[in-house]
Amino acid sequence: VNTIERNELIIFRKKILESAFLGMARPAFKLNAKIYIKFSGEIGQDYGGPRREFFRLAMKELANMSMMFEGKSGSRIFSHNIKLLEENKYCIAGRLVALSFAQEGPGPHFFNGTLYDLMTETKQEQGASIEKIRDVLPFNVQEILKQLLDMQSETDREKFLVDHGEWLTEQGIPNIWRLSIVKKMEMADLIIKQFVYYRTAAEISQFVNGMESVSNFWSLVKSNPAIFKALFCYTVEPLSKQQFESLCNVSYSEIGSNKRCLEDETIYCWEVFLQDISDGNIPVTFEELLAFITGADKVPPCGFSKAIDISFYPVEHGVYRLPHVSTCSLELHLPRGIDDIKAFQELMIRALKESMGFEKI
Repeated sequence: VNTIERNELIIFRKKILESAFLGMARPAFKLNAKIYIKFSGEIGQDYGGPRREFFRLAMKELANMSMMFEGKSGSRIFSHNIKLLEENKYCIAGRLVALSFAQEGPGPHFFNGTLYDLMTETKQEQGASIEKIRDVLPFNVQEILKQLLDMQSETDREKFLVDHGEWLTEQGIPNIWRLSIVKKMEMADLIIKQFVYYRTAAEISQFVNGMESVSNFWSLVKSNPAIFKALFCYTVEPLSKQQFESLCNVSYSEIGSNKRCLEDETIYCWEVFLQDISDGNIPVTFEELLAFITGADKVPPCGFSKAIDISFYPVEHGVYRLPHVSTCSLELHLPRGIDDIKAFQELMIRALKESMGFEKI
């Protein structure tokens, strides 16, 4: 990333992708320059926090709200959309994903595993993709696969060909009329590849070319498919208490000072708060807490630029102040000297739930 040159993206929160694509399509946009995010109507400089928040929101919208992907949540495949192809939108989406990787954003975490393996030319065992992909396929394709795999006799074979032979020929499946029962698994793999990959080959090619235009990023992915798979595909691995604590560093006052004694009380409440999250006792996740502090709900592929710095602010009588953050400099400010676990918990939950956007708390 060229840190001397910069791209400013003006992002409208109600239209994250639309405003991002508009900015990235501007002639002055440089693919290898540092991105600075300006959320429209909000005050604040981008020293990292808004950028991480933008990429988090963009990946979420790309997966769930765009017309580029379809299928089960967390196991998406490309949609065939000629209009978006003509507008080069898949290319811009590929660039967006590569830039997220390169500039402290998350991976997409929504690609179907079979799709990813086909894109990266990762070898699969015959039939290995059937269960992984079954619920992503349209109902009619699922029925075709079921009838194919249930085929046990020549009568079953003839019925299958009568029911689906012409359709499969139209899909580009070769030698369908020579299908044998012993080759049914091979045929099932071809049907899956056709629907998951070859049907949308133009969209995939445009997306991959977009990624490659950002410092040859797709070449890096193809050279290390196993490493990147966990970043492209959904994995159920919630952030743990130990992992979260390893991201933090507490800035204490001098040992033995009055301030340090008060800070020890606060940190005790903080550690109990983290334990309650881990045990599921409160309606907060570590991902939500991480997003509150950093703007990102996952640790970036290359990690954060520094540890989260926990510091303290004085509690003044009659003045109500919530814990607050600087997402740019990765700072969390906690009240010094609070010793009521329940009161601390309520402060933290309110701060998290009421924060909406950059520097709102």
